[in-house]
Amino acid sequence: DESTDLNPADRRMSDIIQQNSVRVNEVVQNILKLSRQDPPKPKPLILSPWLQQQATDISTIQRLDPQQITVQVTPPATTVFADAGQLRQVIEVLCDNAIKHFGQDTSDLRIKLLAGITHESGGPFIEVHDNGQGIDKQTASQLFEPFFTTRNEGTGLGLYIARQLSEANHIRLEYQPLPGGGSCFRLSFPNPKQPR
Repeated sequence: DESTDLNPADRRMSDIIQQNSVRVNEVVQNILKLSRQDPPKPKPLILSPWLQQQATDISTIQRLDPQQITVQVTPPATTVFADAGQLRQVIEVLCDNAIKHFGQDTSDLRIKLLAGITHESGGPFIEVHDNGQGIDKQTASQLFEPFFTTRNEGTGLGLYIARQLSEANHIRLEYQPLPGGGSCFRLSFPNPKQPR
């Protein structure tokens, strides 16, 4: 990166390496926080611009066409109270799982980040939908267990850490199959008007 002779492609690669180094450091720090039980640092996040930025970052890092990850937030002013770094890691894990378990040409992958307010509780939610093959009931029952994986190269820690980070932020993370196929991971936030 310090070289003055880098061509634009190498400069972009250097930027990606630096961005990912920061993210890896965040993952390590968040695991350490979990083990030390350090509390998250929650702040209000307006979901529409925040999720748009996550979609842009993920599509860049994963080398997806920007059209492959869409965002829909209704109402647009939906706000959650969470640690932004930890919530970003949860979203990244869920999108990374959708990509790695797609099982087809990734150019056909579609991920939707949906958010809004639930009618039942009045609390905000985020859903990560994909158009993959879905997950069978037996596998779904073990998804969040540490070291459980269906991939030889997987560590089985991604969804476990995602759930731990979610719970640390008072967020319920659960898997829901989609009726027409595909998967949905739902993050349910507490109603900000009700005590936790």
